Order: sequence, then structure tokens, then C-alpha cells
Amino acid sequence: MLLKHLKTLIINIFAIPKNIFDMNNFTFNPLSKRSSIITTVFTAALLFFNSSAQAQCPDNPAGDQTTYGQDEWIGYVYSGYETGNPPASPFTGTYRGFVTEAATFDHDYGGNAMEGDNICGYYFDDFAVRYKMQKTYAPGYYRFTVGGDDGVRLSLDGGNTFVTPADSWTNHGYVAYNYDITIEEETTLNIIVEFYEAGGGARVSFNSSLLTCNATAPTEVTGNVIYSCNGYTTLYAQGGTENGATYQWGYGSVVGTNPASGFNTPTWSNVTQPGTYWVRRVLASPCNGHTDGIVFNVTTSANTPGNPAEYGDNQWNVYTSHINTNTNPHTYTYKGYYTDSALTVNSENMWASGASPSAAATWTGCAVENDYFGFVYKRKGFTCGEYNLTLQKWDDHIKIYIDGTQVNFANYTLGNGGAINPNGWEPGPANANLGNYHFGADTTIEIVIDEYQGGANVKLDITPVYQQPTSITSSNTGAVCPGTDVTLTAVGGMLKAGQTYQWGTGTTGQNIISGATDVTATVAAQAGTTYWVRIVPNECDGTGEGAATTISVLNSWAGAVDSNWHNGANWCGGVPTIDQDVVIDTTMHNPEVTLATAAAKSITITTGASVTVKTGGTLTVQNAVVTNGALTIENNAALVQVNNVANTGAASVWRNSNELYRLDYTLWGSPVQNQVLFDFSPETAIGRFYTYGLNSNGDENYLQVADPTTTEFANGTGYLIRMPNDLPAIPGYNGGTTKIPFYGNFNGVPNNGDITVPAGNLVNHYIAVANPYASPISVTEFFNQNSSVLEAGEGIYFWRKRNNALETSYAHLTMAGFTANEADGGDMDGDNGDFYYAAAEEGEFNANWIISPGQGFIVKLRNDITAAHQVTFSNSMREGAPVANGQPFFRTQNTNNAPAVSRWWINLNGASAFSQALVSYMPQGTAGLDYGYDARSFADGTAALYSKAGQDNLAIQARPQFEVTDVVPLGFNATVAGEYTLSLDRVDGLFAQGQAIFVKDNLTGTTYNLQEGAYTFTTGAGAFDTRFEVYYETDALGIDQPELANMVLIYQQNGAINITSGAVEMTAVTLYDIRGRKLYEQNGINATTATVSNLNAGNQVIIVEIETVKGKVTKKIVY
Repeated sequence: MLLKHLKTLIINIFAIPKNIFDMNNFTFNPLSKRSSIITTVFTAALLFFNSSAQAQCPDNPAGDQTTYGQDEWIGYVYSGYETGNPPASPFTGTYRGFVTEAATFDHDYGGNAMEGDNICGYYFDDFAVRYKMQKTYAPGYYRFTVGGDDGVRLSLDGGNTFVTPADSWTNHGYVAYNYDITIEEETTLNIIVEFYEAGGGARVSFNSSLLTCNATAPTEVTGNVIYSCNGYTTLYAQGGTENGATYQWGYGSVVGTNPASGFNTPTWSNVTQPGTYWVRRVLASPCNGHTDGIVFNVTTSANTPGNPAEYGDNQWNVYTSHINTNTNPHTYTYKGYYTDSALTVNSENMWASGASPSAAATWTGCAVENDYFGFVYKRKGFTCGEYNLTLQKWDDHIKIYIDGTQVNFANYTLGNGGAINPNGWEPGPANANLGNYHFGADTTIEIVIDEYQGGANVKLDITPVYQQPTSITSSNTGAVCPGTDVTLTAVGGMLKAGQTYQWGTGTTGQNIISGATDVTATVAAQAGTTYWVRIVPNECDGTGEGAATTISVLNSWAGAVDSNWHNGANWCGGVPTIDQDVVIDTTMHNPEVTLATAAAKSITITTGASVTVKTGGTLTVQNAVVTNGALTIENNAALVQVNNVANTGAASVWRNSNELYRLDYTLWGSPVQNQVLFDFSPETAIGRFYTYGLNSNGDENYLQVADPTTTEFANGTGYLIRMPNDLPAIPGYNGGTTKIPFYGNFNGVPNNGDITVPAGNLVNHYIAVANPYASPISVTEFFNQNSSVLEAGEGIYFWRKRNNALETSYAHLTMAGFTANEADGGDMDGDNGDFYYAAAEEGEFNANWIISPGQGFIVKLRNDITAAHQVTFSNSMREGAPVANGQPFFRTQNTNNAPAVSRWWINLNGASAFSQALVSYMPQGTAGLDYGYDARSFADGTAALYSKAGQDNLAIQARPQFEVTDVVPLGFNATVAGEYTLSLDRVDGLFAQGQAIFVKDNLTGTTYNLQEGAYTFTTGAGAFDTRFEVYYETDALGIDQPELANMVLIYQQNGAINITSGAVEMTAVTLYDIRGRKLYEQNGINATTATVSNLNAGNQVIIVEIETVKGKVTKKIVY
């Protein structure tokens, strides 16, 4: 540090040039004692400095010579190499340490030394620096600039190649070099700048900048027809963005090949050959290169463009013909036309008097000579009103027709068959007033002029005397709050004596505003209101004449009182309605929606502002949601949109799962766009994200997502996602004993409009879909709108919430009702499931059933559709948020004596087994399979209970209107033999009013009313489709006692032999081996069940002899 400060002191105070240290050139004349002191100090400092400059550096100077700076430079410094111009190998010299620079820098050392805290020594000459930086560039056109004194060069690929010219790496004063490059996609560059200093001043710089080169290709070429009368055409390139670019034209269908020389403007004249051509733009400096091009065909035509019989629509079509004077009478050869949008006719605004109409800029057709031609102006349609016609000049002959009738030139001598004698500007009369005429939308005017020699022209002034207004302007150029006074002004109207303005709202002529008779009217602005104005008495036909407008009304959030959206004092125009556009600006209070009644026509949230839809709240928007600030949809809240329009800006949509354990799964779907799976659940193990589809064997299964860190939720698609893998802060969670909800947060642009999921290869298979909106959807609308693609007899299947392979995986839902599984959450966690079980209100008990945002589910596709068919979600399915208990989907039962719907739910319970079946008597039910109402049993657990409809096993069955004589076959399957129980879970309709529900056990002959309690039975493993039936009256039972052998059931469980005799009492049981030796005997049983435990018999066939009060039965069992 002493060396550094001393050197600085010497250079700054004495301003010593660096070559002063060449002792051969140095002289000093001591003049005084002070000079002597300075001499001594300076000499000592010089000796010290020279000694330090030559000092040995440490073996390992700072820096590794390889690391790139991240968005900044690391420059590795070298010295002691063999010099030259340029030096042969400057970076094989002695490494001295490193310096750092910002990404853009210009370091002018001048005569000072290269130095730094991480450099060993000080270097004025003969040193080199290799700068390294890694930087990411977005797509674009860039200029890289390096400068150096002396040598400098630039590499963008880590030093493999250098893009600066060869002479940049030589001894020279400061020179800057540019290199331009197009980066097609986001790219990270390893940039190297190498620099060396040979002597004298030293300077090095770097900069990179994005160049503005936004010219785009032309979009069309006009004039691409060569008319036979000309033999050539002029091409005009139009559209796109020019931005200073020039043009390149060429031949053929490949842009860039066979360029045409000498044509660099938007036009290419005198094109005589038909064929294929191209055109593109050449970028202006400092850019280089070309835009894309367009390819077009040039054709020939013998037909002259335009139809002289057609009138211009609210413009003049001007048709021109050559006059053939060699015939008598003269004949006309049609040549082409141009258009003129002006009201007054003045040919000299389009072409000079001494020229011809083909000189007009909008001319289309063949060239017309400057003499002997006729031209005709034709127009249909004028703003309704009265107009004065004054003929200012014409040359030569003229005729004027209004609605097909020639105008009477009473004050002038007529000749040549009714035409005014030839007159030019000088001899002809000026200001020839032809009178006033009433024009309207259907009025036609035709002006015919013949030109023989000399100049040619026509000027006909058409001046409104009275006309209806053409438009309305407003005193407010932007949007206003509802009720704001706005002054409207009629534009383009002209009054005659006795006329006034008339204003009103709605349809012209209706809802007249009293007292508004001037050119202006002041109104209180209302959204969606049309304001009209006209002049009365109205000389124009129809009520649509005049002008109309609407006022842009925006109801702005003021937040003056609190955060309550529903408080009118917080708005400039009161609480918004569905026909008002809404803007949310930054205020002291940000709005919160807490009720189901918040609405807007559209909503724009400005930067810094926020809107929160609270739990139980619903925000309904007719059109788009534009979010530049923040929009939050809380759990069990809803954003409902009506029209199919695109939203802008991201929202945060929350959805909480039920309480789940660590290894549990949920079927999720995203209500927003571009949500990445892993970002949604970052604590889930990377291999525990699944889609549903066909595996390599063609079997349905859940398939692992290859890379959830980059895979986004597909719209409307369900994904099976496991809970977070590691939450050590929650006691018991990692061990699987504590359950918690997953707080799902989706971030992105909210989905809106039609969302479709293609069938693909899942035709006649199950498919995982999901509610794609930030609002619930209607169950009934989902079924109704997808009847052409979903299988009859299939329902909606929700994944169970508890990870347990012994339990059935799915709960079932149709428009008839819901059946649960016993896994945690399988009944929607009790309170949430009650709405699916709720009693039915007559006629529309399922009208408000919904599927929540973010909820994934399984449905079955039909076998008669194609891969292109789609499961569809639409805005018409969307519903508002529940307002109580999170999910109040159903109304309570009415209490009339004949409910339209009556349902029972029967549970099957056993050890580690549960299943539920539902039968619903309803007007929509039939004896067959009913689309949207029946659901086949999705049996994948240890037991399944189902009702039968033909050969179909149904978890949910809709049957016709209830009759007491109906009989329902009830079957089950069990993978484990043992004792099971049938019990009523719940009932509604007639069954809630006491109607008996008898279950008949066809094996034992037992009949039991489940309204009075549960029925317990034993069974072996297997499927039993006919064991049970459900009856509703005892007279229908007609029970015959089955044979005794069929009543006795023997099965083995946990090493014990279990025996049940149904309804017949057993007295004794004896067991024999196959040789007849007695193994076990028990007497005095006097019961219908018996168990033989701890039998020491080994693996063999055992004969069981059962004595009952009805007789003896012998059966065999393998032990």
C-alpha cells in the first residue's frame, strides 16, 4: 500500500510523464534546499518504485483465468511476453491477477498504469488483458462494439473465432470496431475481448446494443394484371412496415433468387411478362439483411377492368372510353376507370386538363390518349338532405342526369342531341346554378363529358343547403363516470328556415329529450345508452336518418370509505352493474368482493391496484378481464365470465384440497393458462405427477409426467399429483399420522370461453378431465353439453383422497346422486359431501350441483366417436360460488306427500372394506341405461356393492317413478371371505317418510327391513350377483325356503373354519379327514354360527358334518 500511495503522490503532484523513469533521458537541476529535498525524496521513491515494479509476484495470483463474469467482465492480466506487432503469444506470458469491469465499459488509462487490488504490480506498457463475460441475449438484431489502443479483438464463442477484422489486432491508436448479428432465439454467449498495450496511451472499451430494425415484409402487390390494351403494368408493393427500408424485386417462386436489377422502390413499372414474381424489403442502415418476402403472380387479361354500368357506392366511379371519330355516329371503346371520394366533382384534382383520365393516381385500365375521349362520373348515395348544384366549367360536351332524368339547362342553347354546346372555362359561363335537389341514400347522379381536342375538364359544385347530421362529438374524449354531464354536438347538419335539431335516446325518433332543439345537448351519461340527433321537420325518408352515438362510461373505483365492493360510496357511479365497464385504480382501499352479486361489463385493474374475490364471493364479468395489477380469487370464490373473449394479465386462483396425508393424491386441473406442474406443487416428489392414458401395452393407467418442471397443465385436463413429500415442520406429517389441506395456488391468465379436450387415442376409454375455470361448473350442464361424446351408464368419477390400495379409488356422481367411498375424503369430507346427498326438491333437485375450480375427474368416452371428438367446457356451464359451508349445492327437500325424487343409499361394510350403492326413483329414470344418471360400479377395492340393470353393475341407478311393487336386484363382490353388513346410509323422498326397504337374502331366505337396522351376513370370496334383492312390500316377497345345503356356508379365515347356517339353528359340528378319522367335534351349539380354531390338521381336505334342527348337511373344505 505504501508503494501505491507513493507512486500516486509522485505522479499527481509532479505530473511526471511515464518515460521519466528512463534514466538516460532524465536531468534535474537542484536550485535550492527544497529542491534538494524533493530530489532526494523523488530519487528514493523512484528507486522504490522501480524495485517494486520488478518484484516477484506470488506463485498463485488471484483469479483462475477461466471463469466468466456473469453480466460483468473479469479481465485476466498478463506481462513478460515477447513483444511484437502484434505480439505472437501475449497470453502465454506471466499471469499477474485480474480486474473487473461493468458489462458496458470504456476504460481510458491515458498515461496511467494498469493496476488493481487483485493485480500484482503496476503496468504501463507491454501488458495484455483477456476479458471474459457470460451474458444472455433475447432474440433481436444486435451491434457489438469493441475499441482499443493498441490491439483489440472480439469473440462471441469463447475464443474459438474472432469477429473483428485482422488489423484490429495490431499496434494503433484508439479505434472502435462494430459487429452486427441477428440472434434468432434466447442465447447465452461466452464473450471474450482480448486487448494488449504496446506503448503510449492505453484504452479499451466494449458495448452491445439492440438495433431497431422493425421493417416487415409487404403484405400485397397491386397492379398484377397486364391488360391486353396496354401490354404492360406497374406493380405496387403495399402493407407491412417500411421504416426506411428499400425494396428488392425478383423473378420466380423462391424469394431472394433471380433479383431484378435497378428496382428498389415500392413500384416496378413496365412489367410486360406474366409469371411468378417476388418482393421484399431491404433493411435500412445500421441494420442489414432483408425482411421476408411475398410471392405473387402476374397474369394477362383481355378484359378491361371495371363495369361502366355500376354506380360508385357513396363515391364517384369515373369511366373513360376512346371516341372513334371515324364512324358516324361516333363509337366508344372502353378503357378503364378511377374512383374519387370527394362530394364536389373537379377533374383537375385528379388529372391535368391537358392530360387524360388515365393519368389519375387511382386509375385502373389501359392508357388513354389526351384527345378524343369521353368520361362519365357515376355515384349512388348521399347524406340525406338538400343540395345546390352549380356547374363551374366543362370542356367539351356535358350531360347531367339525376335519378336517370337529364337536368334541364333552360338558360342555355342546347345542341348535339341535347348536350350544351362545347364550352371551356373562358367562353363558357361561370357559376351556372342548376338549382336545388333533394338527395338521399338511393339518389344516383351521372355526369357525361366528351372531349375532342385541347383541354378537358369538369367542375360541378355540390353544396349542402340542408342535410341531416353525419356524426356526434362529445365534450369528454375519454370515459366518464355514470351520471356525469356530457355535452353532445351534432356534426355535419345544415338547417333550413323552420327546422330545428331533435335529440333522443334509443332508436331514432323515440324517447325524445324535451327542450333539446339546438346543435348541442347536455345529457347525464349512462352506460349502454344510444343518443341520437336529427333535424326536423325531417325531409328524409325513414326514421334512421341522422346520427347516433354512445358515451364511453366507466365506473371507477374510488375506495373513499372502505374495501367493500358492494358499498356504492366507494364508486364514482354507484355499485357497478353488468352493463358498466369498470376500472380499478390505486386507492387507499383495494376492493374486496364478499357477496354473489358483484358484476361488471368489463374490468380493468391498473398497475398497483388489486381486487380480491373473497370466499363465498362471485364476480360476474360480461366481457374481458384486464389485469395490470393484482387479481386474487380465494378458495371457494368465483370469477364467472359470460362472453367468449380473451383475458389479459395474470390472476392468482386459490383452491384448497381436503385434509390429506403425505402419500395421498388429488386429481387437479388448472383454471389459468401456462401453469407449470412443479411450480404449482414444488414440494411434491418429481416422479409423482401423472396423466391418465394408455401405456405401451395399450392398457389404461396413470402415466408419469416426464418433466413436471417444464410441463404445463393442459387446459381442461386432469393431473394426479401427490401431496408434498417433506414437511418436517408439521409434527406427524412425514410419518403419515397427520393430515393437512394442500393450499393450491394457480398463477396465470384466467381461462375463459370454450375449452376442449380431444379424445385422441382414448376413444371407448376413460379420460381424465378437469374444471378449467376460476369458478364452479354445473354438473347437469356438463352432462347435457357432452352427451354426444360421453358413454351412457357412466358417471363422473372422483379420485379418493386417502392413499390405500385396499380401498376403492373412486367416488361416483351422476345427475341422480353421489356415492362415496370410505377413504378419508371419499365422501367429500362429510360436510362437503352432504350437498350431494341432500334431499331432492321437486323437478330440479340437481339444478345447482357443481364441480369446483381445480377439480379433476374421470369420464368414459363413447365407442362410436373419433379421435377428433372433444370433451367440451363452456362459459354456459359456469356457476357462482357457494355462499355457505363452502359448497351449498342443493336445496332442502320440500314436504309435499309425493316427492318427484326418492332415493336410498345402502352401504356394504366389512373388515377394511366399504362400498356404497344408490338407487334413485325419478322422472328421468328408465329400466335401461340412462345417460348422465346411471354410473357403472368402478370396483377396484376389496368389496363392491351394486344394483343390477340387465348385465350392468351400477353404483348409481336411476329408475322410473317409484312403485311399491318394484324389485331391485342387488349384488356384490368380495375379495376376502368373512362377515359383512348392509345398512342404510341415508334416504330421501318417500323413503324419508317411512317407506320400508326390505333386503332379501336369497341364500338364507332371510328378509330384513333396513329402515329398522343393519343386516349382517357371511360370505366367501367371489362375485354374487343374485344373492340379494330389495323389496318394498312383504306381499311381494313370496319366500320359499331354500334347500338346507344351500343355506349352510363354510369358509376359512385367519386359520379358523367358520360355519354359518343362515336361518336354521345348528346343534352339532363334526370334522373328519379324508380317511374318515374324526378330527374335531362340538355339540350343543344351538346357534346359526360356529367357529373351529387351532385345528392341528395340516394341509388337507376336511369333511365337515353339520347337524341342524332341519337335518344333517355334509360339505368339504380345503384346510
